[in-house]
Amino acid sequence: MPTLPMHTITLPATATERALPQLLPLLNAAEEACEITLDFKNVRFYYPHAIVILLARCRYWINHGKRVNLSNYTECPASTYLRRIDFFSMLGIPVEDGFHRHDANGRFVCLKHIQLRDNNVDSIAREVAECLASENWELQECLKYAIGEIITNVAQHSCGEGYLYAQRYQESSMVHFAVADTGIGLKASFEGTELEASLDTDLKALEKALEPEVSSALLRPPTGPYGQYVNRGIGLSMVNEIGRQTYGRMYVSTGNAYFLRIGDTSAHFEENDDLYHPGVLVDLHLNTDEIDNFEQIITEVRNVVTPSELDNWDELFE
Repeated sequence: MPTLPMHTITLPATATERALPQLLPLLNAAEEACEITLDFKNVRFYYPHAIVILLARCRYWINHGKRVNLSNYTECPASTYLRRIDFFSMLGIPVEDGFHRHDANGRFVCLKHIQLRDNNVDSIAREVAECLASENWELQECLKYAIGEIITNVAQHSCGEGYLYAQRYQESSMVHFAVADTGIGLKASFEGTELEASLDTDLKALEKALEPEVSSALLRPPTGPYGQYVNRGIGLSMVNEIGRQTYGRMYVSTGNAYFLRIGDTSAHFEENDDLYHPGVLVDLHLNTDEIDNFEQIITEVRNVVTPSELDNWDELFE
């Protein structure tokens, strides 16, 4: 396919739970362009997963030498909201607020930038959990663990950078948080390991990554300060199980493969070239009405996801 000199994307007005079949094909259509313009004129309301995947794709393009322009971003209906969560500043675009920044406690956290081998996983996870669930210890613990595991996967495997955004929707009793990265994707993260030959598609790599005790980091030399592994390889499988136990929703995308869980009964893997994402996206919705006993939830999760060699379960939640 010949390289296109310029490509303009008119972004959709809304991007909610089922937004990716509409949003990702628009972004993928610009992959061969040298210069890309994103037109924000209609943008009104986006869920966290749409915000982080748009931000990650812009950064991915920039990292690959493309020029990215934004148009109508100061006039669009969502301009104040996007400025408030630091969307534009994450792209290095100086935009004056023009409004008073009210306290976001209990409602959302501003976008977080996750760097390669990030040493601030615990502090970021704690900040997000305490902001969104300051009055609910049970929910805090669920969020802190799930967010920490997802960030760790980005920091250790992506060979890129990531972005996290989270919001709590009181009217639906749901907390949404999503992380998207600019990295190499799950399949490439297994290259150079004993599983490389068998994981020759994005779908196979994603299926393997969601199995308990499977991590590309565990297939390489230990990286901890005392020769220990810094990732036990159970993160995504446990996050998936927490989502199931709490009747939530989980979506994981890498390359042309994705996994979708809805509640405790519906879960499937699928390939779809239209939904291609070069790195990894993890989108998790937790139902706060179902989180009233964290210890019971974790006990039930342990019964499903049981590492063969783990002396102290409490280490997972420090």
